[in-house]
Amino acid sequence: MTENIMATHNVSHQSIAKRAHRFWVFVVDLLIPFIFVAISYPLGIVSGDMEIVNFFSGILIISYIFLQIVLLVKRSQTFGKMFFNIYIARFGKNERCGFWRISLLRQMLGGTLVIGMIPLIGIFFQPVYSLIDHLFIFNEKKRTLHDLIGGTAVYNLPEKHHAKKFFDFTYIPKDLH
Repeated sequence: MTENIMATHNVSHQSIAKRAHRFWVFVVDLLIPFIFVAISYPLGIVSGDMEIVNFFSGILIISYIFLQIVLLVKRSQTFGKMFFNIYIARFGKNERCGFWRISLLRQMLGGTLVIGMIPLIGIFFQPVYSLIDHLFIFNEKKRTLHDLIGGTAVYNLPEKHHAKKFFDFTYIPKDLH
């Protein structure tokens, strides 16, 4: 079935990432900031000053977001995607996405950021939209709603482009031919 999809979209050289990998990437990418907070919380208890916790957690989370942006720009990956050797690419093309396609189309418009900012409606509709978005992964092409809106898909990364170390910020070529 997947071979038919790939053949009709001229991406026979790429394979769509497994649903399970995408789920675990989601978990990893959410757990990292949680771990940062969990590490900094004992500092507040020991020092008796919770402002230290807020400050230290904020610095760690801002640093994490910055590093995620760098990875998205250079590799079309997050930490979780790098760990599972998958990346975001334009659907039907053998090229990784640029930052604007990932951040504006895929995350802001396709994700829940814009919906969540709508007063009154956002607070009720955002959880429903998020659920629908993620349930779309069970379609034949394994693409979420934010993938469809962004014109992207998540593919397995060719082995020659796998990260050489955990903090590998080397560029993945835009065109993977």
